Amino acid sequence: MNGHRWEQFIIDYLPKLKIFRFWMFFIADTEEEVNEIIDSYRTPFWLIHHQWFIRCHWALTDDKIMVYLHT
Repeated sequence: MNGHRWEQFIIDYLPKLKIFRFWMFFIADTEEEVNEIIDSYRTPFWLIHHQWFIRCHWALTDDKIMVYLHT
């Protein structure tokens, strides 16, 4: 789930949430896809309003990119 979908879910169902922790793994086909996911967590909602930051670790395999996102 990308940052935009999480943002909408939190606004709609968890508006009083103070601490947000997660660990996510996914497989991407391109670096562009990885960048799009990371960028979705770089909005004012994440960075300014809540000061929630994510970390990204990725590893390139023969034909895929394994990506780990976490807080």
